[in-house]
Amino acid sequence: MANNILLSGDNKNLVDELKKKFVLLREYDKINNCSNKDVKKYLAASTYDILVLCMNQDASQTLKDIDYIKKNYPEIEIILYTDRLEAELMLNAYDKGIYDFITADSENYEITIKLINCMRLKALKSSNTRMEILLKNQGILSAKNDLYQYRYIKEVFDEIAQSPKIRNGIFIILKLEDEIKTKVSSNRLNLLVKKLIRTTDIAATGNGKIYLILENTNIKGAKTVVEKIQDGMGKDFKIHAGLSEIGIQDFESICKNASDSLQSAEKNDELLYCITDKYNSQEEWLSDNEQEIKQPKQYKIFNTAFANKLKHVIEPNFYRYQKEYESKNPHITINQYSNKVESVFSLKSNEAHSELVIRYDGYTKFVIEIIHKGLDTCENSKDFLPINKLTDKELQKLLKKLKQEFENKHA
Repeated sequence: MANNILLSGDNKNLVDELKKKFVLLREYDKINNCSNKDVKKYLAASTYDILVLCMNQDASQTLKDIDYIKKNYPEIEIILYTDRLEAELMLNAYDKGIYDFITADSENYEITIKLINCMRLKALKSSNTRMEILLKNQGILSAKNDLYQYRYIKEVFDEIAQSPKIRNGIFIILKLEDEIKTKVSSNRLNLLVKKLIRTTDIAATGNGKIYLILENTNIKGAKTVVEKIQDGMGKDFKIHAGLSEIGIQDFESICKNASDSLQSAEKNDELLYCITDKYNSQEEWLSDNEQEIKQPKQYKIFNTAFANKLKHVIEPNFYRYQKEYESKNPHITINQYSNKVESVFSLKSNEAHSELVIRYDGYTKFVIEIIHKGLDTCENSKDFLPINKLTDKELQKLLKKLKQEFENKHA
């Protein structure tokens, strides 16, 4: 397969010298040259694989040219020749889409290596394009946004789950806030995600959500990705995201962790939340503790005790109290939910918002908070309670306290 190269520059002597440095490995590879002002005409008239573009005196014009070429001829790879290695300028050039750059000091072998690597990238992209077409024809990839269909994401994950890069990655579920979700905004989010993630990352869409598998990424890096997506959507669109570390867990566990995290992010009106990150931070104090070796079995016992309290005390009382309070106060919005690390009971009106938050510390205790938002006089409270002390009676007392403090402001 021939590779056609176009060398564009306004300095004829420079172009001639550069042309001598190019070592074409096959007789049927071709190289042409033109001035920068004629580059658009040459690209429109013939097919080129690589453009070696000499920077203008006006750097901003070069950036505009790069932007134009990548938008109109996205299949062309650009290698920039520059004598100005300014950090901001080069970052802008990469952001516009250049593959690499060369300078006057670049040796012949360096230029040859960059050309060969660029040709390899072209071949890989061509192969990937054919694969994408096949996946779209099979309905695995969406023809609208190039994202995987959700029903195939488990199969994709199972294929790559043993890779160290995936085990060292993060799984994300994100969605638009329901009140602002429209077909237009959802499509915008899908396209933005595709643009912002790496080519090695995986994105799927379905059920009104987007599912991301980010390889070789920690919690901090994943948070940065979510923040960039939110910035890209703008202030008029709010997203929420649930994160989970992948590790050696199966897909169902990872998806459950991310779903619970998303639920917490939505209920607490936060951009993102990560249950597995909370687990790690809660257990860090054990790392240098001499009890670490002695008490692993006790740790499992406390986890079982927490699960029992959640099932037999917290969830039933939250449910009953919500039903009872809703029937008497139809003007108050009442929400409640529970997951692996926290349970929240929320009372909300136009003037105020109060919450009872019960968080599991990962070991022996509950951290219990009553939080008031928009209230001037009621003070927030925080206490610790051993798991075995959270009884039906104790929880009902906490719910009554939340109700009284919330209603006192409305009296």
